[in-house]
Order: sequence, then structure tokens, then C-alpha cells
Amino acid sequence: MVAASLDLPIDKNLGYLLSHRIPIFLFINRRKNNFFIFFSTIIISQTSQQAEKAIIDRFIQLRAKGFHFSPVDEMAAKEILAGGVSLKDALIYLKECFDDYKPKHSRDQINSLSYCVGPILDRHHQQLESQKLAQNVKPFKSNNSYQPKGKRSKPIRTEMLADWFDESNQPTLDKPPKTEDDLARKKAELNEKLKKLRSGS
Repeated sequence: MVAASLDLPIDKNLGYLLSHRIPIFLFINRRKNNFFIFFSTIIISQTSQQAEKAIIDRFIQLRAKGFHFSPVDEMAAKEILAGGVSLKDALIYLKECFDDYKPKHSRDQINSLSYCVGPILDRHHQQLESQKLAQNVKPFKSNNSYQPKGKRSKPIRTEMLADWFDESNQPTLDKPPKTEDDLARKKAELNEKLKKLRSGS
């Protein structure tokens, strides 16, 4: 076991160590107001190596060509983890990288893990941006939201009519006369009404 004084804030140090499941022993020097964290460098290296190995093993499985890997692949795995990508997400994005790859011919294939570093980091940053947008978006509430019949909060518009207007008093259309006698009688009635209007009575 070794003792080390970390320059980062104490909450970030603890968060990093706890996220990697590293045993922590905390010692506080109250006089100098310094925080010392005791941790095992062996455990840290083992945890990182296990994640790198898991990424490389998954790459070999997806490549489906031999079981060898190069130091370049090891550096690529370290770069992925150093970019803040968790092991779970790294394996998912690595699979997506192979699924989205479109070979130009039969011999065209992904031969190096370094080819996948860019797409994996891009995918990781897209995920972070989408999470930020989701946190900043406020739910939309429409003022004119539809309400079922019988639950409207505002009254329906009605037309105002004059007091003298009454449908019962409105003239109705007479049926057309069926015979010549009816026609002559109707004509005489109209002439009589016309004479009264002219005479002013």
C-alpha cells in the first residue's frame, strides 16, 4: 500500500476511486488541512487492464479473424477509456461500429481497433449532448389544449339577436297553388293588398 496526495478536489478523487471500486483509506491532517488518500496502485492498474482486455477481446470477436492483437490495439483501448467512455458503452459502440461499416469488397474489413476509436468517441459525445438537451428542455404546455365535450373551461360563443326577432313570427313560404282557382284567388288577394298600400290605409 502506498500513500499519495492527489491534487484534484477531494470529491472528484473519491468519485473516481469509488467508481472503480478501489478500497479507500482516508487520513486528514487537520493542522495543514491536507487530504491524503491511501490506495493500491496494483488494484488501479488491474482494473484498467481488465477493461482494456475486455475491449480488445470484443474487438477480436467482432473482427472474426485470428486471435492476435497489436500494441496499436492496446493504445486504442486505452484511448477509449481515457476519453471517459465506460466499458459497457464502449462495447456497445464497438458493436455499432462493425454494424455500420460497409466494406467496398470482400477483403475490405476493420483490421485495427484504432479505426473504431473515432466513431466510439463521437458516439459518446453525442450521448452526452443528448443528455444535456434532455435536461434543459422544458415540457411544452399549450394554452389551447383540446378538452372533451362537457369539460370546456370557456363558454361557447353565441350570437345576440334582437328582442323582436322570433322564428315563430317569421313569414313562411306558401305552397304553390295547385289549381287555376287558387291562382286567381291569390292574385286577387295580392291586388287588394297593393291597393291598400297605395291608398295609405
